[in-house]
Amino acid sequence: MISHFSRCIFVHQKKVAGTSIKRLFQDFTPGTTDGSYLSDGIMDPNWEKSEYVSKYFSFTVVRNPWDRFVSGWLYCQRTKNRTIVEVLRNLPKEHISWRNPLQSGLNLQDRKYFVAELGSRSVLNIRRFLYRDQNPGNSWSSHDYVHITRQQCRSILDSEGSLIVDKILFYEDLKCGILELEKAVGVKLRSLPENNVNRHRRDYREYFNRESLLLFEDAFGEDIEFLGYDFDSGQRSKPIQNGRDTAAT
Repeated sequence: MISHFSRCIFVHQKKVAGTSIKRLFQDFTPGTTDGSYLSDGIMDPNWEKSEYVSKYFSFTVVRNPWDRFVSGWLYCQRTKNRTIVEVLRNLPKEHISWRNPLQSGLNLQDRKYFVAELGSRSVLNIRRFLYRDQNPGNSWSSHDYVHITRQQCRSILDSEGSLIVDKILFYEDLKCGILELEKAVGVKLRSLPENNVNRHRRDYREYFNRESLLLFEDAFGEDIEFLGYDFDSGQRSKPIQNGRDTAAT
């Protein structure tokens, strides 16, 4: 998202209060180009050529990776009825083809998932063609992938491992982070709304057992290492050292 009024760019991590963060800015309008512009950070093809990246303040909000995964898993329609182990063994993919549901070692539930995902993406690709949607940053065709599988560090670290945003805020301490953000952009922001909150979800630690923890560590090791969260406490056990600015704590 880009806010020209606040001269600010927000890199939107999925399932990390992104919709609420966008609504802090008075010039944000859902469904507009500015509302999604550069939201994928370094993964957006416009990031390195946009004139605003060097001119505007940029930030992102990150979340405990285990907690974020549970939120995404129970949010996506095609994963919420699968077990955590099933999802971790066959995570939603960025690219999918007819070969995925035919691969060996899948149970019936996983095969149904891949067939449904393949069909959904085919429909969306047809829609994009019919409506001449040429935006390469449109991630609808990989909805489950960006909400569950894609690690948070992927959109904010460049090929050399350097942080591309000016500030990292933390989901677990958003009120403090928003005060830091207001100081950085020099603009009074709106009150933080609550959106897409699942009030029936249990503590994320209750969903994991030894097998799922090992699978998770194998798949999300980059986020665990970079973000510095501890599974048992839910807190960050070390600061993020890399970047143009010390992350808010």
